[in-house]
Amino acid sequence: MKIPEGLKKVVNLVIVDESAASAPATAETESDSSASAQNTQGATQGNQAASAGQPGVNSGIDVADLEKRIDTLIQDNPAYAPYRAFAEMSQSIAAAVPDEQQRYRAALLGVKTNLDALLGAVNSHADVLAKEQQNFAAAFVVRSEAEIASLREQETSLNEEIGALARQLAEKNAKKDEVSKSITSKTAGLAKAKIDFESVRTTLVQKYYGIVKKLQGYLGDSAHG
Repeated sequence: MKIPEGLKKVVNLVIVDESAASAPATAETESDSSASAQNTQGATQGNQAASAGQPGVNSGIDVADLEKRIDTLIQDNPAYAPYRAFAEMSQSIAAAVPDEQQRYRAALLGVKTNLDALLGAVNSHADVLAKEQQNFAAAFVVRSEAEIASLREQETSLNEEIGALARQLAEKNAKKDEVSKSITSKTAGLAKAKIDFESVRTTLVQKYYGIVKKLQGYLGDSAHG
């Protein structure tokens, strides 16, 4: 992007005005950037640790895609426009003004705004996030909680069915035990009946065989004459 002639004068003016204080100011900015990076890294590691503590859990959310979508909404928000213009201006003069603080001051003059306006623009992200949080709660959270409630009802119903089946099973087992006892008793009775019948048959066979023997022995052939 070509730097307008008027902006070149602003850039040169800022560089001259800030030359004496550029070194310490830059060091401070770099320190702030380093601290910010460490905070961001710490937050990311904390989130990763929290996720790692729940292996196999799927939230149903594509974190990277969600972050990109909401960040786009923040940057497309009209309230964010002053900072977007400032950032584009700063980027366009990056080659001409390597020092970040001097570049920021030059860009501020170039877009004819002030710090309060820039801070207000950047802080507009909170409004977008608040709205997205409401949307998330109204859509995803409510739907998920409704699904969980429905599953809990199913769980309760299944537990009741399992309880009823358990009672039926207990009754069936008791009935089965009674039948098993009856089978054992009947089987033993049948075996004893067979033994008793065989005893009676043997006794009667012997009885009438004895009569036959007596008849044959006492009467012999005379009985036929």
